Amino acid sequence: MAKRAGHKNKFDVIFMDLQMPIMDGYGATVELRKLMKKGTIPETPIIAISANDRKEDKMRCKSVGMVDHMSKPITEEKLKEIISKHLKY
Repeated sequence: MAKRAGHKNKFDVIFMDLQMPIMDGYGATVELRKLMKKGTIPETPIIAISANDRKEDKMRCKSVGMVDHMSKPITEEKLKEIISKHLKY
């Protein structure tokens, strides 16, 4: 689904849930980064969303190509902060 959507739409940022059925957020990020590297889809910041806030989780997110990590619950203030940090205007 993410691959198909990425071909048709330009997104400013991708929020990636880490715990999804079939393919988790880590695997999905790896696949998206491959497409970005090939030039199939544009480079886009990928930000993890997770209930976990452990250092190991954040390190794993970075290792697969995510640019940041937000732990739940997500406040409006935190969302605005993280979006402005990674968007290029």
